Amino acid sequence: MDAKNKKVVKIIAVIVYVIALVLVGKGLVERVVVKAKAEEVLYSVKSGLDDETVNELVDDLISQCVGDGIIGATLQKAINGDDVNDIYHCLLNGMDYRVDGIEKDREGNYRIGMVIANNNNIMILKRVGELFAERYKGGFLHKIDQAFADISSDKTQLVAGLYYEAAQMLEKEYGPDLKIAQYYALNLGVDGEPEFVNENGNGFYSFVLMCAGVSVDPGDAPRVRDEVKIYAICMFVLLAIPVFIKVIGARKQGADHFRDSQEVSNNDCPEPGTQSSALQYREPSDSARAVGNGTPVLYARSPQHNNMPFAVHDSPLFIGRDQTRCRVVFANETKGVSGVHCSLEFDSDTGSFILTDLGSTYGTFLSDGRKLSANVPCKIQAGEEFYVGDRSNTFSVELNG
Repeated sequence: MDAKNKKVVKIIAVIVYVIALVLVGKGLVERVVVKAKAEEVLYSVKSGLDDETVNELVDDLISQCVGDGIIGATLQKAINGDDVNDIYHCLLNGMDYRVDGIEKDREGNYRIGMVIANNNNIMILKRVGELFAERYKGGFLHKIDQAFADISSDKTQLVAGLYYEAAQMLEKEYGPDLKIAQYYALNLGVDGEPEFVNENGNGFYSFVLMCAGVSVDPGDAPRVRDEVKIYAICMFVLLAIPVFIKVIGARKQGADHFRDSQEVSNNDCPEPGTQSSALQYREPSDSARAVGNGTPVLYARSPQHNNMPFAVHDSPLFIGRDQTRCRVVFANETKGVSGVHCSLEFDSDTGSFILTDLGSTYGTFLSDGRKLSANVPCKIQAGEEFYVGDRSNTFSVELNG
């Protein structure tokens, strides 16, 4: 694949990655917001709702406590205002809850799974009924004084007191952990209105009754998967992809450089007749011998320079990304090229070029892949090539004329 096609593939990959990141991020944020709304609904149920809902709930409570007899009907008519709210909070005082899952359906509605635990109010209400039966055992006429006292008393104290007495009796019987834990499903529509979903009832009021523990068993509500966790995992994977690619690329580049890291040493190319030379020397190739003498020229073969010629003199010509010091300048984003990577000069006495790596990060290499030692000059001959960083940044030296 050529460089142009690689660039197109890279651009497409980046676009797909950004789209995936936006979609997953949007889905995660939506579900976190919905979870907060569900917790807000549960909190509102526990802390208190509108007067109409609370009145309906307490009416149901009285009906289940004392039935539809004279006492029950009288209490239902007499209880109002603060009495109603006190009884409501008595019911919801022991409520605990946890949002257990968020799932979006095809219609755009969110289903919330939740675990709700409360004092077993159904059992307590049965006990309250038994206490009322004992209170008026023998009939209403035999307990006329008690009946008038109840009718004229504080109704909150009467109902809540019996409720509390029954709860204490059951706590002694079953222990302090008298709780029920049920799994519920709650739909939050696109308009944000909650709807309780189970086999035995629908509507928000039914859901409030469930939270209070005074309605029928909800049965097996459908389990809801936790898409918050799913989207969070997907987001983590997406964010980790660039890091993973960078690590793999660094390891691959390190392996390539390790493979090419056979360094040119003084033992590889001693200068003929010299025992202690400051220069590394390589015998000229057959093509170099054929060129003969002429004007020393460096040809930059990289795509950035497109075979641009540079005259070489007996003073160093610097190659790198630093525009203030280098004559052969690479773009700042060029990988594998240091600020001042290497230098090249011409030795007119020997007719050779002197190439020196200036301590670059990724190295300077001869055409056969061998790496130059940092700050150790190496002689190369006309007609030969070298590269910096990788082979796309290749140069050749010639004697023209």
